[in-house]
Amino acid sequence: MRGRAPVTLGVLVPCRNEARVIERRLRNLLASAWPEAEGAHELLVIDDGSTDETARLAAEALSAADSTALKAAVLKSTLHPGKNGAIRAGLERLSGEVDVVVLTDADVVTDPGALMAIAEAFAKEPMLGMASGVQCLHSSLPSDGSAPAGETAMGLYDTWTRRVRRAESRRGRLFSVHGQLLAWRPELGLKPAELIADDLELMLELRRRHPAHTVRMIEGARFHEVRSTERSAQDLRRARAYLQATPHMDSPTLGLQGWLYRRLPPNAPALGLLALALSGAAAWAGWGALGLVSLAAVTGLLLAHPAVRRAASLLWVIQRARHTPRAGGRALTWETPRA
Repeated sequence: MRGRAPVTLGVLVPCRNEARVIERRLRNLLASAWPEAEGAHELLVIDDGSTDETARLAAEALSAADSTALKAAVLKSTLHPGKNGAIRAGLERLSGEVDVVVLTDADVVTDPGALMAIAEAFAKEPMLGMASGVQCLHSSLPSDGSAPAGETAMGLYDTWTRRVRRAESRRGRLFSVHGQLLAWRPELGLKPAELIADDLELMLELRRRHPAHTVRMIEGARFHEVRSTERSAQDLRRARAYLQATPHMDSPTLGLQGWLYRRLPPNAPALGLLALALSGAAAWAGWGALGLVSLAAVTGLLLAHPAVRRAASLLWVIQRARHTPRAGGRALTWETPRA
């Protein structure tokens, strides 16, 4: 670590019925570069009651791990069912020798140097409390666990949201962290509780309890995932999870950022309709019927752009989420369509 204190990682992979992807994920992790450490790093696969071959396949994949530099095991979660319970079970199992907890999903792969970049960031910045990876979207991933070079499914909307995250990260106040690759210091005592969006809950807990610590996105820690084949269902699930978390965004430690995130996204559909109505009224007042026709033409041209269509679809998803009864937490937490 170039003169800095070595960092020992505790990597958690909570999963349920991930037989299709767990071997790929573990091959990817075992082939990654791990930072130098005084003790052994820890890698735990936490199985939350899988009914397929997830646990067996994970155990076979981990048998190739170097036991001297990496302690790897499959753990059966006995806590409350759901991803949050699996994460808590993994946190309880980690030893006190771990300097940084790394949470990652079973269906992603990470760049070979992602773990090194995370360790370097925490070693470099003592007040770094939480670090998120950089999301890269693809139409498919290599089956051998290697990380693809390009980004085959990133749209303009995804690029814009990444820029927002980078701007927040530079201030040490990243809000929309990625649970697919998320790291924090275990001494901060962070644990997910009742929220479906476990990553957002962990970030809010950090900002509420430890406001002096920063939250950043680590550019060298990229994770790669396949864009869902059922995007509308995934968007609805995420919108419902976000709305569940909004009451927790009123903490004074979040300041104006928390106020904006609590009020703007949930009210975006109404604000969009209001803006459209005001534009229509202004067009009618200024140019009459010609103004309305011109406004309709401009709106149609804008909707022809994929990023604008994506934003419009998300407004509709938010509206649906506000009026759709929330299903059970386990279904919302675990059931992710696979390509």
